[in-house]
Amino acid sequence: MRLRQISVLAFAGFVAVLVLLSAYFTERNGLVDEPGFLNPPYMLAHYGKLTFPTYPNGLFFDVPVVTHPPVHVAWIGLLWRMGMRPYYAEATPTVLLFLLAILIIAGSAFPTPVKLGWLFSIGFLATSGETLTMCFGTRPEGELLAAWFCGLLLLESGRLDNWKRWRLFAGSLFLVWAAGTHYYGVPALFGIAVYMLWAVRSMGWPAAKPTVVAMGAGGCVYGLPYLLFYVLPYFTDIRAAIRGNQGAGGIGLAIQRHMAMYKYWVLESYHPILIRKAMALGVPFWALSTALLAAVRTTRGIALASLPLQLGIFFFAWHKMPYYMVHESVLFAAALSVALLALGHFLIHAYLPKLEPIYAPAAVAVLCFCLISGSPMLAHADLSLQPRFNEVEVAQAAGRRIMGPHARIGGVWWGWHSAGAEHWYDVERDLTLKYTLFDPATYISNPDAFQICAESSEGNDLHKWYADGSLKLRGFFFGQSNMALRCLQLSPRPTSPLVGYAEWNDQLYRFQENSSGDYEVLSAICPSGVPDDWHSPWNGSFSFSVGLASPSMRLVTALAPLGRAGQGCRTIARTRGSLQRDDRRALVEWARRNDAPIQFHRGLDEMPGYKGIGLPPEAIAPPDAVRVENIVDLKAIEAVNGGRVDRSSGVRVTTIALPGAFSAALPVRNAQTVAGPCWVVLKLRVREGRVGFAAAAEGGRLLAQTQGIAPSPEVQSVALKVLDFREARSVIIYNQSQFGGQVDIVDASVVVVR
Repeated sequence: MRLRQISVLAFAGFVAVLVLLSAYFTERNGLVDEPGFLNPPYMLAHYGKLTFPTYPNGLFFDVPVVTHPPVHVAWIGLLWRMGMRPYYAEATPTVLLFLLAILIIAGSAFPTPVKLGWLFSIGFLATSGETLTMCFGTRPEGELLAAWFCGLLLLESGRLDNWKRWRLFAGSLFLVWAAGTHYYGVPALFGIAVYMLWAVRSMGWPAAKPTVVAMGAGGCVYGLPYLLFYVLPYFTDIRAAIRGNQGAGGIGLAIQRHMAMYKYWVLESYHPILIRKAMALGVPFWALSTALLAAVRTTRGIALASLPLQLGIFFFAWHKMPYYMVHESVLFAAALSVALLALGHFLIHAYLPKLEPIYAPAAVAVLCFCLISGSPMLAHADLSLQPRFNEVEVAQAAGRRIMGPHARIGGVWWGWHSAGAEHWYDVERDLTLKYTLFDPATYISNPDAFQICAESSEGNDLHKWYADGSLKLRGFFFGQSNMALRCLQLSPRPTSPLVGYAEWNDQLYRFQENSSGDYEVLSAICPSGVPDDWHSPWNGSFSFSVGLASPSMRLVTALAPLGRAGQGCRTIARTRGSLQRDDRRALVEWARRNDAPIQFHRGLDEMPGYKGIGLPPEAIAPPDAVRVENIVDLKAIEAVNGGRVDRSSGVRVTTIALPGAFSAALPVRNAQTVAGPCWVVLKLRVREGRVGFAAAAEGGRLLAQTQGIAPSPEVQSVALKVLDFREARSVIIYNQSQFGGQVDIVDASVVVVR
């Protein structure tokens, strides 16, 4: 008995060490999500509010986090606010829950084989590292998994311990915690119902009532505040976020995508071999895990209670992400190891009873070997006792050094921190979704720089302007582990000397332009596949690559020794310089000492120094156009749908805070007299937000409409071409941003070319 206990405790300690190594001694990738979802914790740490102003396209700019429930990012932000650096703050909530799960296992009444199997599954997650998923970063899946495990283990151990109420209370609390950590986790709640029904069936209702109440109370401790302070106040935004991410789909599509994910993982040798081999069977993990756990008497409750979450993901999450696979994968590792260990113990007990005393230590030895043999996490762990920091912190420090203080930068949503900005704006709504009218040359003259990163949308206007020379390279950072942190700063004004940074193996390198250096930075347009890969830091070369509008061409920026890059490509620019080692830690510490909180803006017009973005040629009436009188009646303008019209100083329209919402209407008279193409011209000045206008027929059907019109320092004449105006009954003023806008209208007319 004592040897079994020592074996379990020793293995529990070993697994705890693996969890700490995986969480605190390894680099994190996470692609765009790792730096992107760091924004809400940053807001809580620096501004005391849990908002997400960098969420793509300005959605949910100043409301609490709704893209995921705010639980995980709130813990990170609180720890950061208390002084813990983001690298450690990100991992700590999940680490604490996994350590608690290890304590629950070690102190439970589970048989030794069951304890070892559950411990193995946690160690399997830790040693797999990011080849399974990233559980210790800004995404919430790791916390959800750990809370789910805690809940299942407490509920089942409570059942085995004669329905111990405090365990059942705590288990319900943790299952509700798991359900509230991500929207797809909600079905985990039904795991509590499994144990409630089981208690009633086992003891009868009168005897089971206190037990059922204990489980209900445990769930309410977490669930009621979550419901009252998050779900109910922000239900509309939550529903919009879920619909926006899930998209159209159904059960059939969810199953199809789930099994397609299996097929993809089988072919991808990056993932753990245990998971790939099991997925190759083509049987959903929930079926395998349920059968294996049900075969062991002391895990039958978990077999049933774990099903709701797995079935919810399998049948109802048609927005299928690789991160979602972690729950069923780790549970399968637990189920398989529990079943094999229980079977092994049964056979030893039945046929070789003399070996039974050494079964536990022998099993621990085998399990330890399985965990450490070929572990990708252990192969890349850095056991240095020097404090670690996020790669995004290195990128930000490099950006601040390149750009200097008070930099105004536009970029993609996950590049908010790495850009080195003090003032930041998401340009994708303007440049990728094409929601705004602007003159390119005027638009790019506003900020100090734009940032583009390797994972940004293909065909973005910034890529085109960089390719045609309108934007020049001002600086760069090439990250070592996260490809999404290979980014460039671009400016319409050339900068000399050019400075940039690259990382490899925790060593930072600094490129400095000079005419006698033995390195160069090459910007070029290359056919796809040529070169295959210039990003080979082990050979001293680093690269950035994005697609252009043409699918056969890519835009490449490479940092390499002289003459190594450029074959088969059309050169845009080439800068010679030297590459020297820099002190990574000193650069980050410098940035921390000189840190200025980033200010986030909903529009380019909110940035300091904004001078307008002009109009494109298609929004300007032909020079020889003449006015047709008595068509649009500006004096008769009326507010609609809750918009507001103020006539105290001219005509000012305030739009309602809903994208695309009609807010005012100008009546059109004698439209049938306008034959052929014409232009509706409004002389106006947008003061805030984005406002558009449209020619509308009877019933509000739009004949033509503008893109959003941004604020301008002066009055502008904006023209909308209408091919056939005869059906027009009104000119509609509508909102074109996530918040209300305001526009002064000086004149309204229809012009034609005679």
